[in-house]
Amino acid sequence: MELETLRKELEQDKLTHVDMIDCIDRGFAQIVKMDSRGVLLYNTGCDVYHLTAREPAFVQEALEECRKGTILVCHQDFLVEEIGQKLGLQPLEFYYGVYTKPQMPPAWGEEPEIRQLDIGWLDALNPYYYDGSEENVLEEQQILGVMDRSYDTLEYAYPELEVISPLLSANEMASFNWSVSPGTRMVSNQFWVSKGQTIHVAATAIPDNSTFWIGIMDGLNNARYVEGSGSLSHDFSITSSGHYRVFVQNRSSVQITAGGTYYFN
Repeated sequence: MELETLRKELEQDKLTHVDMIDCIDRGFAQIVKMDSRGVLLYNTGCDVYHLTAREPAFVQEALEECRKGTILVCHQDFLVEEIGQKLGLQPLEFYYGVYTKPQMPPAWGEEPEIRQLDIGWLDALNPYYYDGSEENVLEEQQILGVMDRSYDTLEYAYPELEVISPLLSANEMASFNWSVSPGTRMVSNQFWVSKGQTIHVAATAIPDNSTFWIGIMDGLNNARYVEGSGSLSHDFSITSSGHYRVFVQNRSSVQITAGGTYYFN
């Protein structure tokens, strides 16, 4: 629900916050810090922080939440100067642009050289752009709980909250950031989903070449999942009402960190 409210706020200045809106729409957004003074968002898809603020006082608190060695994208000019002074860094400015006309734009001198984008650029561009196509190529698998020997350990992410935590509501987005050992299936708290609804799951795992599953589990531990590496997302259609959990399962031989979101509607 917080992400939905935040998205509406960002839409009021869409040109400034188009990258943050895109991050939310793709399911990679995690709110690190948010109050009336500003927002610090973490993009699990590309390991980047996004900072937008109304007051300089918010900056110091936000910086303390950022992990060292990561990129911080600032969305107001005063933030660049403020952060540059605090950290002794030289700012790097960059701009996004989209040319929407079908014909080539007029050439203005020797630079820059503008080339028409065609299928020949696909291999070069594909690693940097997400178009949702994973959902079309990932093959959903199923395995019965009584026959499931695919993991060594079943670990509950928040066992102490299992009884007292409220159930997830429809369209309420939940986020996670889990460290998952090899051979382990890490599961969320349970929530009720009705027949005909859909559970949407998205996650990014580091190291990005590690194989992992994202999936859902019913009350009998029957599992449905998709497999891949890097960033995965999938929509699981529900055919039977009941309690469900979302899970990440590490199929590699090394520890992974998986961050992502899930919700149902």
